[in-house]
Amino acid sequence: MLNNSLVSTLRVILGENQTKKILRKAGLDMGENTTRRLESEYEVRDWTPKMFEQFFVRDYLERMGAEPEVVEVNDKKIVYRLHNCLFLEMAVKTPDIICDVLHESFHEGLTKTMNKDIKISHLTCMAKGKPYCELCVEWQK
Repeated sequence: MLNNSLVSTLRVILGENQTKKILRKAGLDMGENTTRRLESEYEVRDWTPKMFEQFFVRDYLERMGAEPEVVEVNDKKIVYRLHNCLFLEMAVKTPDIICDVLHESFHEGLTKTMNKDIKISHLTCMAKGKPYCELCVEWQK
């Protein structure tokens, strides 16, 4: 309820574009800080799909309550599903803000800090009617 109220208030006071700018900045910062925290905690210097699986998906996302499931992992990519979204109620109402801005910029912040050759793609989205969010993380080189 608090998140919903905050986003609604931002939209009324600042308008749609400014709200998206603020949430984009918040998502980027959260992604960058998450990567730095994980790198420090696990002494990661160069991310691999196996490290991403263990430290981000199985540890971080599990702690956050996202109920992750690893679908595929090899030396070039990892595909995983999230069966719980902490923002689902809001995301269903405003996927253009929560999914397309906040969640996407969080992943952008992760990859920006991890390695510029990593690409994260959303394959499915719970807020858009799918039973889970599925993401693919690919190492480009």
